Amino acid sequence: MYFQITISLFIFVSTVLSIIFKQSNVLIIIMCLELLLLNINYGFVLVSFFQDNFTGHLFSLLILTIAASEAAVGLAILIAYFKIRGNIDVISNQIYLKG
Repeated sequence: MYFQITISLFIFVSTVLSIIFKQSNVLIIIMCLELLLLNINYGFVLVSFFQDNFTGHLFSLLILTIAASEAAVGLAILIAYFKIRGNIDVISNQIYLKG
């Protein structure tokens, strides 16, 4: 069990660090958030498996459905933003986000 928790912790830390340090592209940030949600699901399933409980699996399914709908809406917004601005870089579009 400690090996699985170590892998989960490594993936969690790497996604948080990539969100912090790779802030230039919106698509990378969205993909890192999805990986973070999948890692949380992995943790729920792992703990519920070792405790012989079913609620972790239910929370995992709930988070997966919310993440799927969030990804669909986020990508639709991202495509509309790309059509308007021409690029999806956060740094080059900071002027538009100030107010």
